Amino acid sequence: MRVDDLRLKPRLRAWVYGTIGALFLTGLVWWLLDRWGRVETEFGDVTHPAAPWLMRAHGAAAMLMLVVVGVLVPLHVRRGWHARRNRGSGAGLVGALGVLAITGWLLYYAGGTQSREIASVSHVWLGFALPLAIFGHIWLGRRSRVAKDRPQGQTSRSKNR
Repeated sequence: MRVDDLRLKPRLRAWVYGTIGALFLTGLVWWLLDRWGRVETEFGDVTHPAAPWLMRAHGAAAMLMLVVVGVLVPLHVRRGWHARRNRGSGAGLVGALGVLAITGWLLYYAGGTQSREIASVSHVWLGFALPLAIFGHIWLGRRSRVAKDRPQGQTSRSKNR
Protein backbone atom coordinates (compact mmCIF):
# COMPACT_ATOMS: atom_id res chain seq x y z
CA MET A 1 0.00 0.00 0.00
CA ARG A 2 1.31 3.41 -0.94
CA VAL A 3 1.76 5.93 1.84
CA ASP A 4 -0.47 8.46 0.06
CA ASP A 5 -3.40 5.99 0.10
CA LEU A 6 -3.99 6.87 3.76
CA ARG A 7 -4.02 10.64 3.27
CA LEU A 8 -7.49 12.09 3.05
CA LYS A 9 -8.33 13.72 -0.25
CA PRO A 10 -8.77 17.51 0.05
CA ARG A 11 -12.57 17.43 -0.32
CA LEU A 12 -13.01 14.72 2.32
CA ARG A 13 -10.51 16.48 4.59
CA ALA A 14 -12.61 19.65 4.28
CA TRP A 15 -15.75 17.72 5.25
CA VAL A 16 -14.00 16.13 8.24
CA TYR A 17 -12.47 19.36 9.52
CA GLY A 18 -15.58 21.42 8.79
CA THR A 19 -17.88 19.00 10.58
CA ILE A 20 -15.59 18.67 13.58
CA GLY A 21 -15.20 22.45 13.68
CA ALA A 22 -18.97 22.95 13.59
CA LEU A 23 -19.44 20.39 16.35
CA PHE A 24 -16.74 21.92 18.51
CA LEU A 25 -17.85 25.53 18.07
CA THR A 26 -21.57 24.91 18.56
CA GLY A 27 -20.86 22.73 21.59
CA LEU A 28 -18.41 25.19 23.11
CA VAL A 29 -20.62 28.27 22.61
CA TRP A 30 -23.67 26.40 23.93
CA TRP A 31 -21.68 25.29 27.00
CA LEU A 32 -20.44 28.85 27.63
CA LEU A 33 -23.97 30.25 27.32
CA ASP A 34 -25.36 27.53 29.58
CA ARG A 35 -22.77 28.31 32.26
CA TRP A 36 -22.43 32.08 32.06
CA GLY A 37 -24.93 33.38 29.52
CA ARG A 38 -28.17 32.93 31.37
CA VAL A 39 -30.57 35.83 31.01
CA GLU A 40 -32.54 37.42 33.83
CA THR A 41 -36.17 38.02 32.82
CA GLU A 42 -39.42 38.76 34.60
CA PHE A 43 -39.83 34.97 34.81
CA GLY A 44 -36.45 34.48 36.49
CA ASP A 45 -33.14 33.14 35.28
CA VAL A 46 -33.59 31.52 31.83
CA THR A 47 -31.29 30.10 29.18
CA HIS A 48 -29.92 32.42 26.55
CA PRO A 49 -32.19 32.66 23.47
CA ALA A 50 -29.37 31.39 21.21
CA ALA A 51 -28.84 28.20 23.26
CA PRO A 52 -31.67 26.14 21.69
CA TRP A 53 -30.52 27.11 18.19
CA LEU A 54 -26.94 26.15 19.00
CA MET A 55 -28.14 22.79 20.30
CA ARG A 56 -30.12 22.21 17.09
CA ALA A 57 -27.07 23.08 14.99
CA HIS A 58 -24.93 20.80 17.17
CA GLY A 59 -27.38 17.94 16.66
CA ALA A 60 -27.42 18.49 12.90
CA ALA A 61 -23.61 18.55 12.80
CA ALA A 62 -23.57 15.35 14.88
CA MET A 63 -25.77 13.61 12.31
CA LEU A 64 -23.46 14.82 9.56
CA MET A 65 -20.48 13.54 11.57
CA LEU A 66 -22.04 10.06 11.62
CA VAL A 67 -22.11 10.16 7.81
CA VAL A 68 -18.51 11.45 7.65
CA VAL A 69 -17.32 8.68 9.98
CA GLY A 70 -19.21 6.18 7.81
CA VAL A 71 -17.20 7.40 4.83
CA LEU A 72 -13.91 7.38 6.78
CA VAL A 73 -14.22 3.78 7.96
CA PRO A 74 -13.65 2.07 4.59
CA LEU A 75 -11.49 4.83 3.06
CA HIS A 76 -9.15 5.66 5.92
CA VAL A 77 -9.69 3.62 9.09
CA ARG A 78 -9.70 0.21 7.44
CA ARG A 79 -6.74 1.01 5.19
CA GLY A 80 -4.74 2.42 8.09
CA TRP A 81 -5.47 -0.63 10.20
CA HIS A 82 -4.35 -3.01 7.45
CA ALA A 83 -1.23 -0.91 6.83
CA ARG A 84 -0.46 -1.12 10.59
CA ARG A 85 -0.05 2.65 10.78
CA ASN A 86 -1.16 4.96 13.56
CA ARG A 87 -3.33 2.24 15.11
CA GLY A 88 -3.27 3.49 18.70
CA SER A 89 -4.36 7.06 18.04
CA GLY A 90 -6.78 5.93 15.33
CA ALA A 91 -8.46 3.38 17.60
CA GLY A 92 -8.59 6.02 20.33
CA LEU A 93 -10.32 8.46 17.97
CA VAL A 94 -12.85 5.87 16.81
CA GLY A 95 -13.53 4.98 20.45
CA ALA A 96 -13.87 8.63 21.47
CA LEU A 97 -16.29 9.32 18.61
CA GLY A 98 -18.31 6.28 19.66
CA VAL A 99 -18.47 7.46 23.28
CA LEU A 100 -19.46 10.96 22.12
CA ALA A 101 -22.27 9.49 20.00
CA ILE A 102 -23.51 7.36 22.91
CA THR A 103 -23.32 10.16 25.48
CA GLY A 104 -25.02 12.55 23.04
CA TRP A 105 -27.82 10.02 22.60
CA LEU A 106 -28.08 9.64 26.38
CA LEU A 107 -28.32 13.41 26.82
CA TYR A 108 -31.23 13.46 24.41
CA TYR A 109 -33.05 10.38 25.67
CA ALA A 110 -31.87 9.51 29.21
CA GLY A 111 -34.44 10.18 31.87
CA GLY A 112 -32.48 9.75 35.11
CA THR A 113 -30.78 12.75 36.65
CA GLN A 114 -27.65 10.82 37.62
CA SER A 115 -27.19 9.17 34.20
CA ARG A 116 -27.74 12.52 32.49
CA GLU A 117 -25.13 14.18 34.69
CA ILE A 118 -22.55 11.46 33.97
CA ALA A 119 -23.32 11.61 30.25
CA SER A 120 -23.13 15.41 30.28
CA VAL A 121 -19.75 15.65 32.01
CA SER A 122 -18.31 12.85 29.85
CA HIS A 123 -19.63 14.41 26.65
CA VAL A 124 -18.35 17.90 27.45
CA TRP A 125 -14.84 16.93 28.49
CA LEU A 126 -14.37 14.36 25.75
CA GLY A 127 -15.69 16.91 23.24
CA PHE A 128 -13.18 19.48 24.50
CA ALA A 129 -10.35 16.93 24.22
CA LEU A 130 -11.27 15.62 20.76
CA PRO A 131 -9.53 18.37 18.70
CA LEU A 132 -6.29 17.70 20.60
CA ALA A 133 -6.62 13.97 19.90
CA ILE A 134 -7.24 14.68 16.21
CA PHE A 135 -4.20 16.97 15.99
CA GLY A 136 -2.16 14.26 17.72
CA HIS A 137 -3.38 11.65 15.25
CA ILE A 138 -2.47 13.89 12.31
CA TRP A 139 0.95 14.68 13.77
CA LEU A 140 1.70 10.99 14.41
CA GLY A 141 0.54 10.11 10.90
CA ARG A 142 2.78 12.72 9.30
CA ARG A 143 5.70 11.66 11.46
CA SER A 144 5.26 8.01 10.51
CA ARG A 145 4.95 8.96 6.83
CA VAL A 146 8.25 10.87 6.99
CA ALA A 147 9.91 7.94 8.78
CA LYS A 148 8.59 5.50 6.16
CA ASP A 149 9.87 7.69 3.30
CA ARG A 150 13.37 7.93 4.84
CA PRO A 151 15.92 5.47 3.43
CA GLN A 152 16.65 2.44 5.61
CA GLY A 153 19.20 3.10 8.36
CA GLN A 154 19.05 6.87 7.99
CA THR A 155 17.92 8.82 11.04
CA SER A 156 16.94 12.44 11.18
CA ARG A 157 20.35 13.25 12.70
CA SER A 158 22.34 11.48 10.00
CA LYS A 159 20.24 13.20 7.36
CA ASN A 160 21.28 16.64 8.63
CA ARG A 161 25.02 15.93 8.80
